[in-house]
Amino acid sequence: MTGVISEGAIERRLCWIDEIFKLGGQFGTDSRRVEAKLSDEILKDGLSALLSYLRLCSAIPESYRHDSSEEKL
Repeated sequence: MTGVISEGAIERRLCWIDEIFKLGGQFGTDSRRVEAKLSDEILKDGLSALLSYLRLCSAIPESYRHDSSEEKL
């Protein structure tokens, strides 16, 4: 465990960054798919999964372009 962020949370975040890169540009379809996957993960892993998302939600992954604005992200 690294501070308050567990190794599992770090791995989960990396998986979700990969998932974001897979988005196909169809907002309605993509958002429903991501919402369902996220809901399933929280149901399976419980409150700890949700809390790890909240701890990490404000940190922008390094893989986003340097010049991307917050509004786009």
